Amino acid sequence: MTDAGATAVYAGSTLSYYRHADWLGSARFASTPSRAMYYDGAYAPYGENYAEVGMIDRNFTGQNQDTISSGP
Repeated sequence: MTDAGATAVYAGSTLSYYRHADWLGSARFASTPSRAMYYDGAYAPYGENYAEVGMIDRNFTGQNQDTISSGP
């Protein structure tokens, strides 16, 4: 769901935060429903993240980061 360029992110049926994307579709900023900062970060040309503040919300060019590690 989008509103004024933001994408709503839900946890179950509860609204968690809004993602605000840049021109590539990457989430550079996220805000709470009360308009507080949830996440602020930047990406290098190939998607490496840096300069992150707040909760982690990695979304490069519209693709969520896979947070499940593979292992034995």
